[in-house]
Amino acid sequence: MIKSPVLILAGEDDPVCPLPIAEDLHSRLPAATTRLLRLPGARHTIFRDRPDIAFPAVEDFIRSITKADPADPPTG
Repeated sequence: MIKSPVLILAGEDDPVCPLPIAEDLHSRLPAATTRLLRLPGARHTIFRDRPDIAFPAVEDFIRSITKADPADPPTG
């Protein structure tokens, strides 16, 4: 069972991993810790096709994880 947070970025026009496949994956993972983001106008190269959406989504996802479960502060 996957317990870590998961972000699925899916290009709506992806011929390699079509959107229904990404949606199926999303439906099989825990809803509380899994996010699916559909990127309109993106193929399989989401970071090239839609950097305006993909990069901020990853940054927001990482920030949300950090806020929810911050690392132990350094000692010493």
